Amino acid sequence: MQCRLGLEVEARSKAPFLKIGKHKWEEREDFVEMESYTFRFKFKNLGLVPFPSGKAWMRVEWTFVRQAVRWEIVIPHLESGQEGYAKFDTGSTEHESEALSSGFGLFFCGKIDPDNTHLTSLDGKTDYKIGFGQDANSVRSIKVTTWNAIYAMYSMYISAGALIVIVLEKFSEFLFWVFRFWHHFFHRWFFPF
Repeated sequence: MQCRLGLEVEARSKAPFLKIGKHKWEEREDFVEMESYTFRFKFKNLGLVPFPSGKAWMRVEWTFVRQAVRWEIVIPHLESGQEGYAKFDTGSTEHESEALSSGFGLFFCGKIDPDNTHLTSLDGKTDYKIGFGQDANSVRSIKVTTWNAIYAMYSMYISAGALIVIVLEKFSEFLFWVFRFWHHFFHRWFFPF
């Protein structure tokens, strides 16, 4: 009988200035080139029979530099409907790595043991093709930016704020001029004495 597993890759950035406050495991789009990020693989047994435990070979490909990093993980025994996190060779369910380049990091599942395992998204709605290369599809992608792009974005916000201040100043000068003109015109023509 074929096993059916759902998979979700949970990742979060550890870029220094972006970790303000406490963060839970959630999707964040602030991954920065050459900065650390942590991730973990959550599996759910979507089949009717227990998943006996097994191994998976995962990898992340950095599209811009065409480099990849691979991990062998251990998927725990899962009863029907049960969720669990895979363990890395260190025994931890979390792993830390660096974003090697800007662009996208694509997570793939290259192989799962037992071989009769069908892989889907955690909710079971999207089927994933297992493998590396052209025929496989990624199970998650993360968008990675550079510090220069972040600085450019914030400098644009500062410039826009300064422009708003200048517009408000010019608008108030215009209103003051209109008031003075109206006051002068009103007094001169309607109250000549």
